[in-house]
Amino acid sequence: VSTASVYGRAVFRDADPADLVRSPGSPTSTSRAAAEDAVLEAGGIVLRPHLVHGPGDVWAVPGLVRLLRSLPGSLEGWTARQSVVSVRDLSRLVVGAGLAPSSDLTATAYHATHPVPVTAETLLRAVAACASLPWPARVLSLPRARELLAADRQASHALDMMRTDHWFDGVPLWRDLRLAPGPDFHTGFAES
Repeated sequence: VSTASVYGRAVFRDADPADLVRSPGSPTSTSRAAAEDAVLEAGGIVLRPHLVHGPGDVWAVPGLVRLLRSLPGSLEGWTARQSVVSVRDLSRLVVGAGLAPSSDLTATAYHATHPVPVTAETLLRAVAACASLPWPARVLSLPRARELLAADRQASHALDMMRTDHWFDGVPLWRDLRLAPGPDFHTGFAES
């Protein structure tokens, strides 16, 4: 299990792993890319989730809570689409890929995500409700939001991510494993 962060920062719309070039932008992503190489050289399969939510999540939802707490307002147009997957679905995909006959797998790298992306606003509103944070009435421009978050690198990164499409094609993995995706985001997030 790797991460879609191995692609670096860019816009991704219904992206297929075969069409993307890895360009890790952090030491963690660089080490994940190196681990991918080792797995692929050994004949293994690489799964790349983007945002994972559920028990054990110490990055995605906590990072978005930090963004919401740091930003004194909403943003104009939280319309970017994000690929998300619940821990439960990711676990199903990992076990399924591990047990699948190699003849069923059509690729060596897959995006491990729910096939239906969610908008940043949908995701952020769910996170705000989960953290008992009121949705702000004030609307900020992107330049003003960046100015307010300039001193907080983590919140700035979350802001940039929520402003850019990070939508990865998860259909091939579900199809190859002959599995049905779990519930939609609202249901899956509420269960988490």
